[in-house]
Amino acid sequence: MQEGLNLGLTLVALGMGTVFVFLTVLIFCTSLMSKFVMAFEAKTKKPEQPIPVTGQSIIPDAVLTAVISAAIHQHRAAKSKKA
Repeated sequence: MQEGLNLGLTLVALGMGTVFVFLTVLIFCTSLMSKFVMAFEAKTKKPEQPIPVTGQSIIPDAVLTAVISAAIHQHRAAKSKKA
């Protein structure tokens, strides 16, 4: 009985130690890769040009209304076929 208990406790300690070491290595590697990627991204990142906002839609309102209406009609037609 005592030998089984000792073996069980030994296996528990060994398993928990293994998981702890693995997670510690995983955290270290993830942090290292994060620093590497941030340094690499800073060197290769190009400044973004802002997109000018005119306040007007590119698509005319009449065309947009027609497209939305056609999409709703198509959706309702497909939905009624399933039912």
